[in-house]
Parts: sequence; C-alpha cells; structure tokens
Amino acid sequence: WGAEELGLLGSLHYIQTASTEDLDKISFYANFDMIGSPNFIRVVGKGGDTWPAIQRNSSNIISEILQRQFRENKIPIVTGTAGGAGSDDYSFFSAGIPVGSLFTGAGGIKSPEQRSFFGGVANAPTDPCYHQPCDTVDNIDRPVYTQMILAAADTLHHFASQPDLRMIMKSGNEEGIPAFQAAGSVASIPAIFVILAFLLF
Repeated sequence: WGAEELGLLGSLHYIQTASTEDLDKISFYANFDMIGSPNFIRVVGKGGDTWPAIQRNSSNIISEILQRQFRENKIPIVTGTAGGAGSDDYSFFSAGIPVGSLFTGAGGIKSPEQRSFFGGVANAPTDPCYHQPCDTVDNIDRPVYTQMILAAADTLHHFASQPDLRMIMKSGNEEGIPAFQAAGSVASIPAIFVILAFLLF
C-alpha cells in the first residue's frame, strides 16, 4: 500500500472506497511488515480480547496456523494483538475483517527479558537502521526472514486449501466444518480472497 508511513493512507483509502461487495470477498488480511529485523523478536499476531467475538475468534484461527511452523521447529515466539495502528492491518481490522500478522521489531528497544528469550542485544533497537539510510538489503537477518517466509507460506497455503474459508472466517469457528483440512504440498495455491501485505522495511 502507498504512503503507509504517512498514516496508512493507501490501505485506508482502499477500505473507504471499496464497495461492500468487494470487502465482503476478503476472508482475512495477512500483514507481514518488518520480518527481517537484525536484533529481532518474533511476534505472531492474534485477536484482541476486547474485539467482537467473530473477528477475534477468526483472527485467532489465523494466529494458530501462523504459529504452527515455529512450534513444529521449536522456534521461540510470543503473541501480541494484531491490527495495531502502526501498520496496514489496522485499516482492515477497523473494517471488521479478521487479521493475522508476523513481526520481528522496528524501532522499539529490546528488553533484557526479550534478550533472554530471543538472543541478540538488550537495551538496543530491534532494527537500528529503521528509517535510516543504512536500512538496505544488507540489514536483513536472513535466517529469521526465512523463518517468517516459511510460516507465511504455510499459512497462506493452508487457508487457500479450504473450500469453505469464507464460512470459517465469517463464523469465527472452524469446528464442525468438514472441509477444514490439513494443507498438503505448497506447490499449487489456488485463487483466494486474501490480501497480503509484504513489507521488508
């Protein structure tokens, strides 16, 4: 989306000008913003406790699948509420659309507790080059970036394989829906009404 750094202008414009019919086609919004920070943390977004029940539950379904790759490979993560005002998932969250996210840190300071969990340097920015001239491709932590990419690909393939995805997301309940099934190979991903924000910097 254009002008995200100036106030989510592109995504907010889309939400404000899209037809109700078009917005209804969006099953969920996946936001992968800042996923290769050199002094990283690993945060998987989830539904907020105070959100409307269906939006919260659907977002938590997304979160559970996003966490799968990390848990299977014993990679430490923490969860946090998705849809924050600092990235484009907020625009879709504000429209009542379920959201999921991955995040490795931006200009925030890594705490000693986070250092003990994720390694790296405490009391230093998770990305010291955030919004700086040094924020180039050489500033990416490629191993953690790869972990994020694999989790994102696994999640999008999983949901793209669900013929009743819109029913799941509109109800906030995957239980009792026989079509909700394990994903197979990621070789072929069918068309799906998912918008993917993929920002490196």
